[in-house]
Amino acid sequence: MLKKLIENIIELLGEKYTLNYRNEVLTAIEQYVTKKYYSLRQTKNVIFRTEPVDFNQNYIPLTLTGIKSNIRLNDISEFLSKFNKVGIIGSAGSGKTTLLRYIAIKSVETQYKFPVLLNLRNFNSLHQTFEDFVAEEISDRYSDEIKILFESDKFLFLFDGYDEIDYVEGSDFINQLDSFITKFALNDFVITSRPGTNIEGINPLYIFNIEPLNDDDIYLFIENINIPSQLKRSIFKSIEQHSELREILNIPLFLSLYIVSYNSRNTDLSNKKSIFFRNILDALFSQHDSASKLGYVREKVSNLNKDEIEKVSSILAFRLLFSSRFEVSKDQVFSEFELIKNTSHLNFENEKLLFDLTITVNILIKSENYYLFPHILLLEYLAAIFISRLDSLSKVNFYERLYHTTKTYLSINLFEFLYELDERSFVQQFMLPNLKKIIYQNNWKKVIEIDDFQLQTFFEFIHNTLRPIKVNEGVSKEELDLLLESLNLEYGKDGNDLSNSLFDIL
Repeated sequence: MLKKLIENIIELLGEKYTLNYRNEVLTAIEQYVTKKYYSLRQTKNVIFRTEPVDFNQNYIPLTLTGIKSNIRLNDISEFLSKFNKVGIIGSAGSGKTTLLRYIAIKSVETQYKFPVLLNLRNFNSLHQTFEDFVAEEISDRYSDEIKILFESDKFLFLFDGYDEIDYVEGSDFINQLDSFITKFALNDFVITSRPGTNIEGINPLYIFNIEPLNDDDIYLFIENINIPSQLKRSIFKSIEQHSELREILNIPLFLSLYIVSYNSRNTDLSNKKSIFFRNILDALFSQHDSASKLGYVREKVSNLNKDEIEKVSSILAFRLLFSSRFEVSKDQVFSEFELIKNTSHLNFENEKLLFDLTITVNILIKSENYYLFPHILLLEYLAAIFISRLDSLSKVNFYERLYHTTKTYLSINLFEFLYELDERSFVQQFMLPNLKKIIYQNNWKKVIEIDDFQLQTFFEFIHNTLRPIKVNEGVSKEELDLLLESLNLEYGKDGNDLSNSLFDIL
C-alpha cells in the first residue's frame, strides 16, 4: 500500500544509512499507513454505535465554499492540486472529521500521497515539539528519519481540530504549526476548525467553509444508510411533514440524530420534538465528541460542567427570545453574563465562557460582529427548558405575564416545547386562562373569527396537539366549550394536588 511512493522518498535518507536500516524505516511507514487505512475504512458513528460499517458505503461528498468557488469534493487530487494548503471551517457536527477521513482513504486508494492524519488536541507543547509530535504519529523509533522524509513533496498532512488546542498554550502551538507548514511547504495540508478560532490568520491556508446539506444530499445520505427500506420511507415522509426542521437537518450530525429517533419498530419520535432537541443538546455538550473521538470530551475552559453550561444557555436563550433579540453584540452578551452570574450564583470569566459557548460547545455562532443561536428552534427549546425548571411561584408569575403580553412573538413550536416539558403548568396557567378569556369575550357568537396572528397560532397549536378544530373560517364556540370542559377535568385541579406531586406514581 503506497509502497512505490514510499520507495521513492526513502532515497532521501541517502548513503548515511544502510540498506537494511532504510528498509526498516520503509516497513514502519508501510505498517502505519496500512493500519490507519483499515481502521478508517471500518467506522462507527451516531447511527451505528455497536457495529463497524464500511466508510465508503455511508459517506456522501460535501460541498466546500471559498471566496471564489464552490467545490463538491469528489476528486481530492484535483482539489489539492489547486489548493494544497487548506483550512476547512465547519460547525459542530458538520462533518469535518469525516471529511478528513475521506481524504485520507482516497489518498491511499488513488496512490495520491502519503496521508498523516492526527488530532491536534493530543499535542502538548510541554512534552515535545510539533515536529516530533507529527513524526512520532508514524513511528516513535524512526521519528528522526521520518522528519528528513517530510522534506519531500509526498506527504498529505491532515490535522483535525484546530479549535481543540489548549486555550492557554494557544500562541505557542500556533507558532509551531506555522513553522511546520513553512518548513515542509512542498507537501499538502488540510486543517479543520470550528468557527471563531481565527484559523484564517494562518497565512498559507486557503479557507473553505462546509456547506449545509441540500435536499438532494439529505435524500442521498438516508438512501445510502444500511437500514430497512420501510424505515427509510418513514423517515423521508416524516422529514416532508416537518418542514420547520429542514434547517436543522442540513447538518449531518443532527440528521443522524433524527434518524436515530426512529427505533427498530419504526416508532416516529419526531412528533415529540423535545426528545430530538435533547439529543442535539447532549451531542453538542459531550456525546458527539465521545462517540466520534474515542471517548474524548472537550475540556471547558470556563470550568463550568455540562449542567451549568446548559443552565447558562437556557437563561440566555430565554432572555433573548422574550426580548425579541436574535443576535447580540459581544458587549450585550457580557451584560447578560453579568446578570446570569448575579441571579444563578455561578462563577465564571466572561471571555472564557464565551469561548466555551462558541467553540467548545458551539451552542452559539459568531456572525461578523454578532452572536446568535444556530437556529430559532434551538433557541425556543432552551427557553422552554428554562421555563419548565422554574419554581412554582415563578412559573405562575411568568405565565401570567405571558398571558397579558402582546409584544412577544409566540410560535407553535414554543407552545409545543412548553406543552411537552411543562404540561400541567402550561395548560393550567396559560392555556385555560386564554380559552376562558376568548370564550368570555365572544360569548354571544357561535363562530369566533380569527383576525389576529397570535390567536391563529394559539388555535393551530390546539388543533395540532390537543384536539382537531376547524381554524380556517373561524372556530366554533361549541368546540371551545367542549375543549375547555375537558381541559378543566384533566388539569383544573390545583397544581399542588396529590396528582401533581411526587406521589402520583402510587
